[in-house]
Amino acid sequence: MTKFTAIFRSHVWDSGIAAMASRARRCCGSGGFVVAADETKGPLSVEPFSKLSHTDDFASQGLPNLPRDQVLWWNADYVLYLARREFPENDYYVMLEYDVFVNCDLASVVDQCAAGGIDLVARDLKPIDEDHWSRPSIAEVTQDAWWALIPLLIVSARAVDALLQTRLALAECWRRGDIREWPYCETFIPTVIQQRPDLRSADASNFVDSALLRFRPFLTSRDPRLAQPNIVAHPVMTGERFVKAFIAHEPPGSHLLSDGRLRRELRGEDLADLRSVLGDGFAPRTDSEWIDGFDPAAATSRADAIHGIDLARDRPATQSSHSVWSRGATAEEDARRAVSGELASDYG
Repeated sequence: MTKFTAIFRSHVWDSGIAAMASRARRCCGSGGFVVAADETKGPLSVEPFSKLSHTDDFASQGLPNLPRDQVLWWNADYVLYLARREFPENDYYVMLEYDVFVNCDLASVVDQCAAGGIDLVARDLKPIDEDHWSRPSIAEVTQDAWWALIPLLIVSARAVDALLQTRLALAECWRRGDIREWPYCETFIPTVIQQRPDLRSADASNFVDSALLRFRPFLTSRDPRLAQPNIVAHPVMTGERFVKAFIAHEPPGSHLLSDGRLRRELRGEDLADLRSVLGDGFAPRTDSEWIDGFDPAAATSRADAIHGIDLARDRPATQSSHSVWSRGATAEEDARRAVSGELASDYG
């Protein structure tokens, strides 16, 4: 049996996240399990799980805290180095984001990796082209850049060591001023492993059903597809957290459209969660109200305003800055994407 520890990363905690952690721990079999709790903004109580406490300050480990206020988003691999130091006896480390739903035998997957000499498992492993938004962060280091989605990440001990050695070497380059950009984790991790002839990578789809392991859209923990065997899914949320996240990424007023996608997606959610987020005027009062067709126009006069003319559509727009990740050639052109009437599939 291959020795490993699953690292469940979170900066927040509630009953829904605790349930996700419990499920993940059950899927670990004889493997270890720890919650890597980002306590930058204060303590997190994660009982009954073991806790690997940290903040977003990794300067004591020789790693720069870049970019400011986004350290752990930009450098998800930092937590791997902390786990490697705390659990040095492991052969592998499995890192999970708090919104990853696991319904597979993680111990078996890790054993398969060990048997096949696989050092990195992630989703959507691929070379990235010149236009990829993350490429500028690593262009000073290499032109042979790779990408992977890492809500689920399985890494061998020797791969973690290789990643840390590379980060520390780049940190010296940064301090000397030899590089100006700090590589983003989802391109840094696969690029380092792919460029090492002694290390091997594999896509998560070789081991689990990863069709729902993606960046978006949000999934509710009530989704019946999650009952399928050997599945890993992302991003999955529960209760109010799901309702808030789903609505935040839909056009304003979408919850008022009786035949809209959002209304269909929320139909199976708990009524109390819907009322808590949407308010009594916009949430259904009973299950039958969903079935009979909730009439948004009858809710309040606010509904009329939301159903009115879209005054922003195709109008001039601007924003405070323009960067290498902007999709438009100017700040104005980039900002106009927000009022084009078409929602961006990735970011904007």
